[in-house]
Amino acid sequence: MRLEYWIIAIYMLFLIAMGYVQKKRNKNVDDYFRSGCQGTWWLVGASAFMSGISAYTFTAASGVAFEAGWSILIIYIANAVASFLAFLFLAPWFRQLRAITSADIINMRFGTYTQQIYAWISVVQYGILAGLPLYALALFCSAVFGLNIYMVIMVIGGIVIFYSTTGGKWAIMSNDFIQSIVLLAITILVAFLCFHKVGGISGFLELVHQRGLEQDFKLLAKPGDFPGNRFTWVWAVAILINANMANNTLIAAPKYFTVKDGREARKAALFVCVLGLAGCVLWFLPAMVARLLFEQQVNAVAITKPSEAAYAIVSMQLLPKSLIGLVVVAMFAATMSSLDTGINGNAAIIVRNIYPALAKLFRRKLLSERRQLILGEVCTVVMGIFIIGFAMFFAYNKQEGIFDIMLNLIALLTFPLALPMLLCLLIRTVPSWSAIFTVIVCFAASTLGLLSETLFGQAWTFQQKIFVTLVAGTASFLATMPFWRFASDAYKEKVKYFFYLMHKPVDFEKEVGESLDTEQFTTVGSFVFVLGLFVSFFLLLPNELWGRACIVFVAGFVMTIGAVMVYFGRRGSK
Repeated sequence: MRLEYWIIAIYMLFLIAMGYVQKKRNKNVDDYFRSGCQGTWWLVGASAFMSGISAYTFTAASGVAFEAGWSILIIYIANAVASFLAFLFLAPWFRQLRAITSADIINMRFGTYTQQIYAWISVVQYGILAGLPLYALALFCSAVFGLNIYMVIMVIGGIVIFYSTTGGKWAIMSNDFIQSIVLLAITILVAFLCFHKVGGISGFLELVHQRGLEQDFKLLAKPGDFPGNRFTWVWAVAILINANMANNTLIAAPKYFTVKDGREARKAALFVCVLGLAGCVLWFLPAMVARLLFEQQVNAVAITKPSEAAYAIVSMQLLPKSLIGLVVVAMFAATMSSLDTGINGNAAIIVRNIYPALAKLFRRKLLSERRQLILGEVCTVVMGIFIIGFAMFFAYNKQEGIFDIMLNLIALLTFPLALPMLLCLLIRTVPSWSAIFTVIVCFAASTLGLLSETLFGQAWTFQQKIFVTLVAGTASFLATMPFWRFASDAYKEKVKYFFYLMHKPVDFEKEVGESLDTEQFTTVGSFVFVLGLFVSFFLLLPNELWGRACIVFVAGFVMTIGAVMVYFGRRGSK
């Protein structure tokens, strides 16, 4: 068996082991789906950060960097801005709602009917959107190793299902943190090697000039430079609006439910912002270097859109062979972290919101707490299989690049659902049906965008779809305000309590009580240290001096972070 396969196999076993270690913490549904609200800011922040990226970042997004240079930063800077807004006020609000699922707080804000509609749509929508990064990962592995795309989807999906089912939210957050360290170490190294290869800033700029790519690599393009007028300032505004819809609505709120209180939620959001900004250059400089130095090799890759293999090709060209497997591990880390969080969250919606409604409808007694925990595990498996199915569908129908697919899905599905869930935080006096009415109008607008070429003879751009949906949705939401006076007193009290609770600080000692900070430091830190130790064994393999230096950097980086965490954990327990 090739060395890379052994590295990947051992890493997968490592993640499974974490699931078993954290299984003991799951005493009830609350522990399984939100870690009993005992997560530290750095653990929750890393998990939120990792759930927002995937192999999509290193395939589709890197493909954009290969073609358009710094323009891809618009998306990731927009995400960082959204996280900064969460740091300023939204993250504490979300934690202080004291909920387990997004459907819980939709019920608190609008009532049961809106909750149920969103719950059912969210489960289906996530299956579609989560299948795309899994497909992106399989595409990456196909480009690097020539592996069968369908096999990769099945194996990686199965591993995520296994440790998500075994350890619940604790295992997911712990593995997300560990995987963020792996990702950070390997991407720092690849970026440094790229920077060194081109001769620093001056060398990079000189190569851009020699290749005549100044216009292509500009942050903001002129209309007509790229298909669909992408990367223009208008496109950038649409991306910024969409980033806030994706990260700062009631649908996205669960990423902060697991943290201890509002202050910790604020820290977690800032951590996400800082990590996102740091990742921008690390992630996309390699793809631009691939355009400058290895364009022929990239274009020779036999996939639908060869540019999406740019990060893989530059890694293979610059890294020692013993570390190529870790690049794939880093991609696995990114994708698994986006999958496991969503699988757990949607299983929570099924157990907490859909199942009780069905039990009530059919006049059945609710299961005991213990059996609901088992139901949660079953639903986790079902959600995982659901996602694998959609990834298989994308792999079978690969007519366009992943970047294009993602933008179309955002405009068609995500944005219409998210818009009223942001507006409802800013505007109180709307009736209980306002969100559903707004979603219907938004879906009508997004469907027009989907059919625009057939209906109007010209396809709408991404930004046109976003702006039309934004205007139509906002206008429809505001149009429901006059009906507030017809709302029942009970509903008005419900809304009043929602905003009261949202602004009421969490008293951790009274509401939760037990702090597990030191245990989190020690447990997670130990796993991080062992992983770094595993990487250090690569020094036993034959390598040139520079290759050994690369191994020492990655192993030392990971082991140092692990050792520091264990130190603080043991110090805090004394």
